[in-house]
Amino acid sequence: MVADKTIPASPVSVEVHDIRQELNDTADRLVIEVVSAADDGYTAVPECQRLIAWLSAEFLPYVVARFADDLPADLTALRAVLDEMHGSNGTYAAQLSVQARSLVFRLM
Repeated sequence: MVADKTIPASPVSVEVHDIRQELNDTADRLVIEVVSAADDGYTAVPECQRLIAWLSAEFLPYVVARFADDLPADLTALRAVLDEMHGSNGTYAAQLSVQARSLVFRLM
């Protein structure tokens, strides 16, 4: 015989992530990696390439979709910095990464 009991369902908790906070945290981490590597006397090329890859694959699509109709001047400036970052190393790569971080912050 099956007992007629109702088992109360526990509410499902869904954690909501703010994509802007995640993008901001990732940008901070990647820029710190470039700056730290340059400060330690390394070329910072791999770290800079990771930042370029993330900006191109994750951040730029987010910004372009967000400002689909009216692209801000900061986006053009970020693309110019990205172009300049290709092949950069050392302190110059660190300077460009900090400049890119500033533009990312303004585009958020």
